[in-house]
Amino acid sequence: MQERRKTRAPALLGLGLAGLLAGCFDPIHGITRNASLPYRPELACIEGAICSVPEVRSVRAWSCEGGCPVTLTGLKPPDRLYYFTYDIGVTQPTLLVSIDYAGRVELSQHLISVGHRLPQAQVDAARPVMIRIEKVLEEHCGLGPLEIRESCSGVDCGDDRGALHAPRR
Repeated sequence: MQERRKTRAPALLGLGLAGLLAGCFDPIHGITRNASLPYRPELACIEGAICSVPEVRSVRAWSCEGGCPVTLTGLKPPDRLYYFTYDIGVTQPTLLVSIDYAGRVELSQHLISVGHRLPQAQVDAARPVMIRIEKVLEEHCGLGPLEIRESCSGVDCGDDRGALHAPRR
């Protein structure tokens, strides 16, 4: 009897862990565009750049702290996160500027959904606006040229002109 318990316990534990993990991984669908920045741009310039794009109806800006990274040299100060959610009518993408403990600055724009697919019409409306915002950031906030990395999951992002660099129009 004892021997049978020993052989069942790892199997039951494995099944339990597999079931737990299966529920924790909802698929993420949408578009994400990222770029490293040489420095933190003026937040007012970012908000102004977003507002200058004709399709943008309004912008909501807020900031918060991220988690405290654990490194080989110990716990580090939390990331500083600056969010700009902009309304373009059919959807609300977000632009994020994040600064880590070492001073590295990342810009990202995303329109994502967890657990279900986004309507393609939202992606089709948001992607050109994202590209226009990046162009304004390059020209008016001194961030150019941005080397954009684009990722699309579960949606069609059309051509790949925006994959490495925002197109020049």
